[in-house]
Amino acid sequence: MTIENFLDSRRGQAMLWQRRKRNHQMFSVHIEPGAKNQMRQGGKDLMFQREVMQRQAEMQRRAFTSDLALELWFLRSDDRRSPATLANTTKNLVDLLKTPLDRSASNRKNVLMQDDRQIKLLCVHYTMGTSLGVPIIHAGARPMREMRQDAELALRILDDDFTYDEWERRELDRDLEKKMQELQAKPPAETCDEDTNESLLKFYREERAKAKSRGEAAMAKLGESWVLGRQQDSFLQLAGPTFKDWLKLLAPSRGVNYGSMPTGDILSEIERINRNMILSHPFSVDLRHQPSSRPEHLMRSKQFEQNAREALKDFRKRFHFLFPLMTQIDIVIIIIPSEGPDRIDLDNLAMPILKGISEVLKPPSTNIDAGEVSEKDLDSMPGSDAKTLLEELLRNKPLAPKHSVRMCQVVEFSRGPEDPREGSVRLMISGGESNPHTIISRIDGLLDAWYDSLDL
Repeated sequence: MTIENFLDSRRGQAMLWQRRKRNHQMFSVHIEPGAKNQMRQGGKDLMFQREVMQRQAEMQRRAFTSDLALELWFLRSDDRRSPATLANTTKNLVDLLKTPLDRSASNRKNVLMQDDRQIKLLCVHYTMGTSLGVPIIHAGARPMREMRQDAELALRILDDDFTYDEWERRELDRDLEKKMQELQAKPPAETCDEDTNESLLKFYREERAKAKSRGEAAMAKLGESWVLGRQQDSFLQLAGPTFKDWLKLLAPSRGVNYGSMPTGDILSEIERINRNMILSHPFSVDLRHQPSSRPEHLMRSKQFEQNAREALKDFRKRFHFLFPLMTQIDIVIIIIPSEGPDRIDLDNLAMPILKGISEVLKPPSTNIDAGEVSEKDLDSMPGSDAKTLLEELLRNKPLAPKHSVRMCQVVEFSRGPEDPREGSVRLMISGGESNPHTIISRIDGLLDAWYDSLDL
């Protein structure tokens, strides 16, 4: 067996993955997450930085100098103080991971990274109230090139794609051109047309009727919003991209974004078409061009905010049957940067979009989870007792920012030859109750389970 064949085997890929894991930097700090002014009180911002830098020193790690993937989990304690929004909390924590506030406490020039423009994948999860009863800020970072390699390995695991003999390779090569022709015969629709809209509406109404018929007693006690909220969540998950779709977007050898194939190559063209098909699913919103990060281009940024608001209003109009929203939502923001050096930080890009979602879509910040109360228990109660129970569950929920999303993920892709000169931004919306994990944690969970199953 050659070295190349070994590295392409399961054992070889497991070895490479374990080596990549050594480059991961993860920290969990028991400090209440919040915006800049909130964490400045009591010196929480300084405590957070010192804790991170102390652990880096113990592990003999330096700040990242290349592109990276960053995952943040905010777990607020169950207090009754008004919490900061996800956007403001994210902005503050990203800033704290750059330059030390107190340079006298350490000789380090940077905390975790040199500049937030290094972030090419940002995943943020916000939880109000923790089962541990203590606040936690969890941060995990790794080189972006290794994030792409992890995504490719996850995709290979799902496809069981580790052993191709020569005959299978020749068959695959012969099918490439045919597959590309089939894809080109069905170009992706940039917008959801009326027929698609009507079919979604018909499907939603049918499923809504089924939900009502399955739980009439529960409907009477829970109210229509509780059942419809679960139906909305299932519907949004069904129409959105799958886990494998996201892996195909991130995997370097499966997509045109990272230059693994020369321009014009058949496989590269297939993956470009796949990318556009995934990004144009029904619950995506085209936010047009990338906003500018330069002060002299303030009007362009203001125009982006206005475009985002108008696009969200159009989304609400097209999918009027989903509103008012009765389920929490998660969002993914895809950015293809503009030509030239004018790039925008991913956390700054997310702020006006999150503001527009709060004001236009108005998703609920908290819900009664399905695991907190069962329809069977409610059916056995008198109506007044069931109502009292539900009201108490809602009262005991921790305070949350009004109309906030639960999870926000932002990813930047490299430009392709056919991408617009001014760049593009696309928002993708999915249900926020059935999938509590970021794309990074889902990949890590799959790889950990796969590694444990190997007989090494």
